[in-house]
Amino acid sequence: MPKIIPFKIIQLDAKSFHPILTGRLEGDDINLILDTGASRTVLGKHITKEFPTIECEAEEAFAAGINAQTMDVEQVEIPEISIGESTFKNLLVFSTNLDGISEIYQKMAGLKIDGLIGCDFLVKYKATINFKMRKIVLYP
Repeated sequence: MPKIIPFKIIQLDAKSFHPILTGRLEGDDINLILDTGASRTVLGKHITKEFPTIECEAEEAFAAGINAQTMDVEQVEIPEISIGESTFKNLLVFSTNLDGISEIYQKMAGLKIDGLIGCDFLVKYKATINFKMRKIVLYP
């Protein structure tokens, strides 16, 4: 049975739109950017510090950030995360400092950002993104 996750669109300026998903991690509300251009899902270190680090290949230990800057990342396993009303277990994600991204969103949209949902998640769950209906349909 498909999982349906609603999203909202945040307009940062006249030509900049970003889909935002909401969820819960360890009892805390989180905001996630839906980023189809990101190859991997990334959560901020501020919400992943309690989770176990998982070994990854050396070339995977860096991720391209805004302006193609390289950021140090760790791979962590999230035992359970809710996105919309759907729950996902044992999710492998990258963790890094997202303070810079979150600060931009805080200034421009009044919204704290806790992570990015990347293409790895979308491909794994065979996602269909419907911008007209503002929903993602996942096929686990």
